[in-house]
Amino acid sequence: MNCKNCGAELQEKTSFCSRCGQDLRGISEAYLIESQQLTMKIELPKKTKMSRKLMKKFLKIINLSKIQVSKKAKETHKLMKKFLGNIHLKNIELYKKIKGLHKLMKKIPESIYSKELVIIDGWTWVSEDNYTYLRGSVKNIGKITIKYFEVNVKYNDLNKNVLDSDFTKWDRKIQPGESKEFEIKHHINKKYQSIDISVNKYKKKLWR
Repeated sequence: MNCKNCGAELQEKTSFCSRCGQDLRGISEAYLIESQQLTMKIELPKKTKMSRKLMKKFLKIINLSKIQVSKKAKETHKLMKKFLGNIHLKNIELYKKIKGLHKLMKKIPESIYSKELVIIDGWTWVSEDNYTYLRGSVKNIGKITIKYFEVNVKYNDLNKNVLDSDFTKWDRKIQPGESKEFEIKHHINKKYQSIDISVNKYKKKLWR
């Protein structure tokens, strides 16, 4: 430290100047305070600069993180669109398959027509009161027992156009070689000129 009176260099915390005898006890404390304040003034800008650098670095990292998150979000969005597109295509394919299956189901009654059942010759088609009656017999000429079958009739006009149709069902077993009688009752129509008869057997019951 220096003497405030004569400027002589003195040791720290000296009470009196060795050159001029100046009382330095109050000055020492003030000098220390000034010294500390000066040190703080020097160190504060350094700390401020360091803080700014750290803040810039932090903001840079944040910015990079935002860019990476944005890229990942875009990638996720693309993947989601692709996934939804695939789901849509799967739904279309499934719909087509269901539609095709529905068409096949509609054709089942036609496809299961069987020659194991035949209508025996000698059937009759007569009119009584206000009804026509189709009577005959069905025979099982196959080798397996049949559980359900239908006898179908179509009523035609003079030009073979179908005007109406009817059927009768049999829901009891008919053994190989066995015959069963049937009867179909229908309203009289003067336009009916001919009929077509067919019999279908089913592997399972198709009605209630």
